[in-house]
Amino acid sequence: MIRVLALACALASSGPVMAQDAVPAPAAPAAATAAPTADEIAAAGDAYYASLDTLRAELLAARAAAGADTARAVADVDAIVATYQARADAFAKRLRAFLAANPGMVPPEDVETALTQITRAPAMVRQSVMQAPPEAAPAS
Repeated sequence: MIRVLALACALASSGPVMAQDAVPAPAAPAAATAAPTADEIAAAGDAYYASLDTLRAELLAARAAAGADTARAVADVDAIVATYQARADAFAKRLRAFLAANPGMVPPEDVETALTQITRAPAMVRQSVMQAPPEAAPAS
């Protein structure tokens, strides 16, 4: 649990997420009846943060493929970010449920900071990719 919050804090204070080969996190179940366990949250957190590296790679590829067509780049990047935003929101919801079931584990102000960073992460990755100089399209 602390690892997940530490990752959220590290994300807030770090630079752009580095691209790595990672498997995107699966979508969270629509309705969980019981709060997730600490192990489930830790695994979901690891998968979520790994997915941010995949997000960055996908955004860089989409931007490069769009070339000088800024409107296409923005539309493609926004569509990709929307998918990852749904994952961020689902992970934050699961983490909130876990913390609600385990009161006193983390100070409330730290919880809100971590949840905010989790939900803002896809937009932060998008911003870093869109502010970087465009790269050439990858060879096919």
